[in-house]
Parts: sequence; structure tokens; C-alpha cells
Amino acid sequence: SAPVIVSKTNRWFAQEEITCKAYIVKRRSCGTGGTKNRLNLFFIRIDGSEERFVTNKEFCETLIEGGKIELCTRKGFWGYDVVEIFNPIIAQPKPDK
Repeated sequence: SAPVIVSKTNRWFAQEEITCKAYIVKRRSCGTGGTKNRLNLFFIRIDGSEERFVTNKEFCETLIEGGKIELCTRKGFWGYDVVEIFNPIIAQPKPDK
């Protein structure tokens, strides 16, 4: 179908340069949904819009709501960013006062 072709050409012919930027994890939902289709989701705000990402359960559980995640992207052929790497930035414990 047309959306699949656009998505694949966007990724296949993306620029080589990778850019990384940190974002705040607004919320996450690990293993929710029906018994067959459990989704592992996290949400971040990019350019004023909340964006949803689907991932595996193990990765989802490493994320901390309010914590940071680094997304490394390439500019796709059709102008849409292609996410290549997700790096959770683990929050450091607060020092004792």
C-alpha cells in the first residue's frame, strides 16, 4: 500500500547524518491493552506535540516518567525524521541534605 512505500523510502533513502537530542518522558504505559495486543508505549513532547513511540516491554520498563531519553534521528527522504537510536538517560539519585 502507499503508506508503506512512503515509510520505507523515507527510511531507506534518509540522510546519513545522525542528530541526537534529549527529551523528557511525559508518560509511559508498559504492557497495556487486551490480552493479545499488549502495547508498550512512551510519550514525549517534540516541537509542541505529544509523540507516541511503541517499544518492547524491557525497554519500556527502563524509562522513568519525568526522566530523559535521547533520540538520535536522521532526516528521511520525504522530510520525516527517522529514529535510529533510543538512549534512556537514567536519573541520578538526589544527594542527601
